[in-house]
Amino acid sequence: MAGALALAAPPWWEPRRWAKRAWRAAQRFWRLRVTRRYKVRAGGVVARGDKVLLISSRKTPGAWILPAGTAERGETLRETALREVREEAGVACVVARDLGAFADDAKLVRTTFYVMRVATSYAEWEDRDRGRLRRWWRARDASPRLKARDREALAAYLACLEDDDDTRRLGET
Repeated sequence: MAGALALAAPPWWEPRRWAKRAWRAAQRFWRLRVTRRYKVRAGGVVARGDKVLLISSRKTPGAWILPAGTAERGETLRETALREVREEAGVACVVARDLGAFADDAKLVRTTFYVMRVATSYAEWEDRDRGRLRRWWRARDASPRLKARDREALAAYLACLEDDDDTRRLGET
């Protein structure tokens, strides 16, 4: 027995990770193919002056996203957005306005975004421990850095900014 080789599990066989991936795949299949129900999400476009707060994507290195997540049972979309921004970006916010709902029909996901203003910024937050970064970008320069799913929400925010600028100009004349 001294010369026997010990069999090692293949690298993809980590029981917890494997089980979690299988469960999520089953949930996705059930939602997409059987129930055809949209996953309900909420998030925020956190604004400060002419800048917006983006966070790094955990799944796609080098990509940036708007903070958003799935609503928990009994939680309103506004509460979900505030919680997700606090957890993922480490800022407590105040909702300034409703930006609208944006649907991804291919994945059956509907995300409602809110424009938010920062009330408190935390040095330590939940997702920072998991390697999540946050960064302020000029709103007009942020779009190319965003994942495709968030670009529509940012475009709606920029349209709101232009509408506000037009309203101010009309008030000045």
